Amino acid sequence: MSKTQKKHISSNAEEDARDFLASGNYKQALSYYKELLKKHPCDENRNALRDCYLGRAKQLSKSNMNREAVVMWENHFPYCASCDHIYFYITLLLATGQKDKAVSVFLRFQSSFTASQVFEMEEIFAALLLAGNDDFAAHFPPESLIRNHLPFIQQALDALVN
Repeated sequence: MSKTQKKHISSNAEEDARDFLASGNYKQALSYYKELLKKHPCDENRNALRDCYLGRAKQLSKSNMNREAVVMWENHFPYCASCDHIYFYITLLLATGQKDKAVSVFLRFQSSFTASQVFEMEEIFAALLLAGNDDFAAHFPPESLIRNHLPFIQQALDALVN
């Protein structure tokens, strides 16, 4: 934030911040809410800052700027009491090639997903494993279907090819 913006933040900062957030200008709203949170550390400002980070992460993701979106999501997480955006985070991690971290996050928060989200994630991980990305298979618990069935599926695919 420039010195001019910091001077501007004093009088109508809360109103400006709300306007930027409401209009989807998350980048500008972030600047305002960071300053507001320093001056007035309250739940309203923390929640707004969380929403700004998440909104900005989604914008960056739509622009295929997934590494930057991961950073925004990770900045948002400390302000999130019960985060229901973990699924989005895992998709960002996969898009940036961070498979090990994606598996770790998936296994940690799996119980918070809907049944269809778990199924979709397991399909994605299985496809990555079948494509030869087996360097992360060991992260799954020994009793997981993915880990138990992988050798048999690979054997069947090898038999088809040969």
